[in-house]
Amino acid sequence: MKKTLLSLIAAGGIAASAAAATISGSTSGDLIVGFYTTSGTGNGTSLMIDVGSFTQFLAGDSSTFSIGSVSVADLASTYSGGSPTNWYDRTDLSWGVIGAVKNTQTGTVSGSTNSYGTAAGKDTLFATAQNGANNAASQSLGANAIQGLYTFLNGKTSTTNSNTAFVSASSSTTSGSWAQVKDVAVNLDFKYFADNSVGVFTMPGASGTVTQDLYETVATDVSGTTGGVYKLGTLTLSSTGLSFTAIPEPSTYAAIFGVLMLGFAAYRRRFQK
Repeated sequence: MKKTLLSLIAAGGIAASAAAATISGSTSGDLIVGFYTTSGTGNGTSLMIDVGSFTQFLAGDSSTFSIGSVSVADLASTYSGGSPTNWYDRTDLSWGVIGAVKNTQTGTVSGSTNSYGTAAGKDTLFATAQNGANNAASQSLGANAIQGLYTFLNGKTSTTNSNTAFVSASSSTTSGSWAQVKDVAVNLDFKYFADNSVGVFTMPGASGTVTQDLYETVATDVSGTTGGVYKLGTLTLSSTGLSFTAIPEPSTYAAIFGVLMLGFAAYRRRFQK
């Protein structure tokens, strides 16, 4: 019996909870996953998870990885119960991702001048929304607002399921919380988005999936950058967790196209013979 129990734990058949920890190191450049509802079970409660540096989302090679710090056990304990019974069946629960690199330099940015998936410059923004403002002044306002999320998380006691996750009674008066930064302190969705696109009210159901694309927004008027909005990949939420799939960089597409053309040319020569 003892061996069977140990085998189940090792195989993931029984989930063992980790001890709660003090969240530290949440800082500029990290991406924050947020869940929030204003009704039903968990009314006014945010689940915020620091999933680490934006750099892990820059693979640009079609790879997919699971974001293990987003715990379905946290989602269940915070938002399951009532009607509907399960968090993944709700229509009043929103989720999204936000982050910013706050660089205090003026003029030329640090790092690479290639803004697509290789480096971040002054006040570069990341979000599950495409319509970000591209000028440096708006980028700076957004980055300043997002810094409040990092400050808020540092020093908090994490959940027992994820050492970078925090469940908060979140409202317009909870400074730095997901809800306060998102809706009230900035009057727009995270200040630089003109709609609620960062927080999407769609859950996957028991066996389905829902997706949101992750974008990098680079200011157009900062020396040393190629400004614009760049899609980095797609986040997929299911009842079993959250994953990310990176899209190939343009150079990768060009290489794939080149290989296909060579293959077609070889096929054509063989067919002609």
